Amino acid sequence: MYGAEYDIETPNPEHEILDMQKLLFSYKNPVAFIFDEKLKFTGTTNYLGSELAEKVREIDSKIPIYILTSFAGEVDPLAGSVEFIIDKTMVGDPEKRDQLACRLRRHQDTFDDIRTERAKKFDHLLKKSINYGLTEEELKVFDELNFVRVKPILFDESIPTLRLEAELKKQDELLDRIIDGISRLKE
Repeated sequence: MYGAEYDIETPNPEHEILDMQKLLFSYKNPVAFIFDEKLKFTGTTNYLGSELAEKVREIDSKIPIYILTSFAGEVDPLAGSVEFIIDKTMVGDPEKRDQLACRLRRHQDTFDDIRTERAKKFDHLLKKSINYGLTEEELKVFDELNFVRVKPILFDESIPTLRLEAELKKQDELLDRIIDGISRLKE
């Protein structure tokens, strides 16, 4: 449906949603994501496709995201994190498949335009900042565009910190219980 100019990757789902989010953004220049809604029910994950879409939106608010499901009626068609819900039965129908392919391509073309315009604007502002300096308004736009560029990197670096903080919290709780138990023994 996407054509030969795109490589389609089908990674095995990670059990934890943060690990899956990290995996998805480890691919170079992803152009769209299609998630099965019932990921949780396979027993290999602890999240749904729509929950994963929400996590992806934390990193990229523009990339097209679709939910593929046999249970289209169970997914909110107006969910804010996805472009639309794809009923698996549509994929098997040649006429509907062609219509779906056209729709996916339109979304992809729009996303490519957005990404190209962002890159052009960033490059223009970068050159201008080196040669002439930026106005306050241009600096705000530059900072926003730069944040969009580095957001996946920042996220990737924050995952170990989040895990370490969670582990430290568990260790603190365990230590508190041990100290409490020792205190009771002394009484």
